[in-house]
Amino acid sequence: MLVLSREVGERVICTLPDGQKIEIMPIRISPDKVRLGITAAPEIEIDREEVVMLKKQMEVDLLTNG
Repeated sequence: MLVLSREVGERVICTLPDGQKIEIMPIRISPDKVRLGITAAPEIEIDREEVVMLKKQMEVDLLTNG
């Protein structure tokens, strides 16, 4: 895992193998939360971890319960 320090407004840019870029920028930092702004092409799915887990569980449920 890469760990970076950023201040509000400072971006991190991830470049995908096909050249597309994802920009991540802290928008607000509070004691218990960090609000992030993410810019990416519309075809790139960006989800919170709990949403990804829910989608996986729904897939499993569909496959097992038809």
